[in-house]
Order: sequence, then C-alpha cells, then structure tokens
Amino acid sequence: MSKKDESTDGVIRTEPVLDIIWIPYENYEIQPGNNQTDVWKWREEGFFVHYRNYGWATVWKPIQINLTISNNEVIDVAPLFKRDWERLTRKRVKAIMNTTPEEVTLQGNRLTSECYTDWFTAAFKTAYSKAP
Repeated sequence: MSKKDESTDGVIRTEPVLDIIWIPYENYEIQPGNNQTDVWKWREEGFFVHYRNYGWATVWKPIQINLTISNNEVIDVAPLFKRDWERLTRKRVKAIMNTTPEEVTLQGNRLTSECYTDWFTAAFKTAYSKAP
C-alpha cells in the first residue's frame, strides 16, 4: 500500500458524479499457440482466458459500469451490483444508469455501504416497477 493510499483510506468524502459509462462484456476466439487444455487464467489487463485444446482459447472481458467523479477518478461499480444481482441484464444496467446519484460518498476509493444500498434500492425499484 502506498503512502497516498494510506492517507486517504479511512477518509469519507462526498464527490459529484461527472459521468457513468456502460462497457458491455466481450468474448472472442484467439489462437495463442499453446496446447494447455481446459485452463482458466485471469490476466492483469482485466480479462479471463479459457485455454481449450489444439491451440485455441476464448477471451472473456467482464461487463464494466464506470463512474467518473470530480477529479477524473474512475470507479467500476459493476462488481458491487453483480454481487447482489448476479447477472447484469440490459434492463438492470438501464435501471442502474437511470438512478445514478448526483453525488456519491466514498471511503478511500470505494463507495460507502450506505451510498451503495440507497443506489441499489432505487435501481431495484426502477427495474421491477410495473409502469411501462
């Protein structure tokens, strides 16, 4: 942990939201040339590689919902919503993006549980409301 992270780790701050961007998942075939069989590996670049046989592999990039706050810091909130909703369908992503708060409360570089709970509750009500 760097000194910058140590100094801001416990500080709770409120930041305005500048933008929210949805990046859908991707998967595609590659031929890396190795013969590993049925192995999943996580790459530092942010994707999984599933090595199959005969030198073929499948690359899986997970969905991202990037929240840009006032100092151009980008926070991926998709893992939080995936934890509670498991699958982020288009309807759920639309509800998340429509209910994005004006300001978020952060502790270090993560959303506080109160901020996330309020956002998730609003998104859940929007996604499953009966109104067209």
